[in-house]
Amino acid sequence: MPYSNRRQTGDNPPVAIFGCVAAVLLAITPLLAWAGEDAPLQRPPRTITDITAILDQQKPDPAARRRLLDAISAKPSATSDAKKLAEFYYKRGRAHDKLGFSPRQLEDYRKAYELAKKGKVSSRRFKSELLVQLAVSEFIFGNRKKAILLLKKQIKAYASGYATLISFLAITGDLDAAEQWAMRAERYVKGRRKRRGSWDPFKQARWTGYLMEQRGRWVEAEASWRQALKALAQAEGNQDHPTLPYFFGRHVAIALTHQGRLVEAEVELRALLLGALAKFGKDATVTAATIQDLAAVLGEQGRHEEAVTLLRIVVAILKDMEVSEDSVQLAHARKYLGVALAIRASWRGAAEQFEIVRQGLVENRYLYRKWFINDVTFALTALKTGRPDEALASARDAHEALIGTLGEKHYLSAEAAGVLGMALEVAGQRAEALEMLGRAIPILLSRSRRTDDDSGGAAAQALRRRLILESYIALLAEIRGTDLEVKAGLDAAGEAFRLADVARASSVQRALAASSARAATRDPRLAEIVRDEQDAQKQIRALYGLLAEHMSVPSAEQDPKVVTDLRTRIDRLRDKRARLAERIEAEFPEYANLIDPKPATLDEARASLRPGEVLITFYSAPERTYVWAVPAAGRPAFHAAPIPRADLRDMVGLLRGALDTRAQTLADVPAYDLETAYRLYQDLLAPLEAAWRPAKSLIVVAHGPLGLLPLSVLVTAPEALGAEAGVPFDNYRAVPWLARSHAVTVVPSVTSLAALRRLPPGDPARKPFVGFGDPFFSVAQAAEAEAATTMVVADATRGMPIALRSVPDTRQVDSAELALLPRLPDTADELNGIALALDADPTRDVFLGRDANEDTVKRLDLFGYKVLAFATHGLVPGDLNGLTQPALALSAPQVAGGTGDGLLTMGEILGLKLDADWAVLSACNTGSGAGAGAEAVS
Repeated sequence: MPYSNRRQTGDNPPVAIFGCVAAVLLAITPLLAWAGEDAPLQRPPRTITDITAILDQQKPDPAARRRLLDAISAKPSATSDAKKLAEFYYKRGRAHDKLGFSPRQLEDYRKAYELAKKGKVSSRRFKSELLVQLAVSEFIFGNRKKAILLLKKQIKAYASGYATLISFLAITGDLDAAEQWAMRAERYVKGRRKRRGSWDPFKQARWTGYLMEQRGRWVEAEASWRQALKALAQAEGNQDHPTLPYFFGRHVAIALTHQGRLVEAEVELRALLLGALAKFGKDATVTAATIQDLAAVLGEQGRHEEAVTLLRIVVAILKDMEVSEDSVQLAHARKYLGVALAIRASWRGAAEQFEIVRQGLVENRYLYRKWFINDVTFALTALKTGRPDEALASARDAHEALIGTLGEKHYLSAEAAGVLGMALEVAGQRAEALEMLGRAIPILLSRSRRTDDDSGGAAAQALRRRLILESYIALLAEIRGTDLEVKAGLDAAGEAFRLADVARASSVQRALAASSARAATRDPRLAEIVRDEQDAQKQIRALYGLLAEHMSVPSAEQDPKVVTDLRTRIDRLRDKRARLAERIEAEFPEYANLIDPKPATLDEARASLRPGEVLITFYSAPERTYVWAVPAAGRPAFHAAPIPRADLRDMVGLLRGALDTRAQTLADVPAYDLETAYRLYQDLLAPLEAAWRPAKSLIVVAHGPLGLLPLSVLVTAPEALGAEAGVPFDNYRAVPWLARSHAVTVVPSVTSLAALRRLPPGDPARKPFVGFGDPFFSVAQAAEAEAATTMVVADATRGMPIALRSVPDTRQVDSAELALLPRLPDTADELNGIALALDADPTRDVFLGRDANEDTVKRLDLFGYKVLAFATHGLVPGDLNGLTQPALALSAPQVAGGTGDGLLTMGEILGLKLDADWAVLSACNTGSGAGAGAEAVS
């Protein structure tokens, strides 16, 4: 989630807040509930503002809180009645449960269990519930063998523990035993036919769900959990278990998340949250847990700010409930708040949360080791907060632990090696750092190894990999031209160039590759192989998660047979996956390159260039900005500009102030900062002039803040802006823009340039142009357009109003529909003008108003056009209700008729067959990348 737990089971994109402890809490906590029909679910709130508003409206129940606190602080009466004392300790243990699983609950359950045996308690239900609660507590606090043995011994007397026992065995990785006990449980249920209970179907679906989860079979897991919820609703007395639907509803969300169905998971969790608030209120651990799961899903969507907001709410709720810092649930919430803050580079805030957790777990060495020893996040945080010695020690511990658990070639072991290399570099041990990073990088770049990582959280994984790559690039820049470069046999500038293209990879590029891959699998043969390969991948991840989980406990709790079985299963699946990958590469090489593009070398980049072209690439790192200039012929040049990422962001922000303006009139447009534009040119491009100046065309791969600025607007010589002579902005005519000397083309990556250059030339018989614009987003807009008969053209004066094509800000709007978008009537003139300039027929090739709709786009043979233009609003996820992909806004179906929803999404665009030389998106700010899910040119 996004927030990575090193010891979690699942598939990509996994959700780290669903970590191992959370999985245990979800899977085996049977103190759980049915909301019944008294809490009808509303439409899930759309924004985080909605959720926080609902939570703010919730009033705490001081009396209920006081009763709970009184219950955990109660003292046993001075009685010698073992039965009464057993009931007392059981009730006090349950009270501790409700405050997030503290070690004191285990003490109470142990006392209750011993007293129940001594006092010969006759209530079968009491003994059964006590047994399961004790087993769950032993398991959570690391006493796994004891918990499993306890259930095995008593299973005949208390058969309700079957599902819990099966889940324990599955989570510890003993899948053979889990499956055998599942068969025994099935036989037990069948033997109860004459007196079959209404809970039996629920229990069967429940243990099947556990098994499917641990085996990485998430589609089957989802079906099992949904069946469990359905059976639960029909079970007698379900009202006695008021939290069960919420815990197992969260299992459904987990299964959806591991299938990559993040929006569906979000909807499930929002609905669950409303139900939990209606049933239990805000001050309840089940409510806090649901909010935490929702934060994880938002984090996986890249909505890290919202995730942090929700995680802070979780911590606040638990603190308001006076949950102790040594409770598992509060420690868990704080840990993932720290990880979420780290993803946002709020390192000091992350360090504060981690330190609180560390102190809270002083007595819980099992969780301390699991969370702190085996996780490189803590070493990274120490590095980023100026504690190099602590970082080095932590990185060494994590590296040693992970190699011992997973082997040297596992992705997480390589990640630990990379972080250890970072720490060694900071410590001044450059040779050792170079060796460690050089060992880690090939594994980190391997797609097959990346998919081994079951630690959860695509966002967290991407952050760690980027930080390691940045550290290696910085080290390569430092050793360039030194004896260490020669001794290592490296071309430091060339190796840094190759790695920068990987480090630059944006989430939009990854989403585009994923969508393209889905489009490519329309071939039934390819789709079947890909499905098999992905299933094997998911199972490998799940098994690695189980292996890591099993070996994270003390050696006395480990079983060598389980370790051997898990490694054997992994090896078999790895062999199967390797065979499938070979088949894909042999039979479908284009698809193989699409899902796993290799970073281009300097020589490969040069081979993609034509005479008169130079490739200029940037990488904006925390301390410097790296620039490469690669001419079609001649020696590449490399420069490390002393501009930290934060300073570069400020400089680009100053320049964008005049380009991305909210001005209402021309007079309000601020002056362009020529001095900053020239300084940026001097720092970035001037040192490499010898390599690029002779060329005519610059092909640019931007990165970070530079992705928000057209390089053409840099100034190549000092220039003072004079006064206007009459026409607005005519004083800019003499400015020596870079655009005056060189054509500038921007591409998302070096590999994308190579891919573009491999495309065959288009058919010369294609029509010149087709354009779509001025769509009607509502019936009212269509009526207004039809009623208009004249158009007034304003003079080009400073008082002339500006009409931008930007989408209205809908982030705080509860419901944002297509009809909210403003019409863009000027786009009709724009498209007609382009059509005439390109010798196209506007009456045939320009589609405006009602005709600018989805059906028209999909019906036309777009393959037959050289230039394709859309002049309309460009949308990003979240702009409108339910919009989860970038999209172009076209005429609403209420106006144009036909099918569709008026949105041409990225997935639909990838399904179009095009042979265009240009595809023009003409909207306001399409290149800014500041929106949710958009990144610059991507």
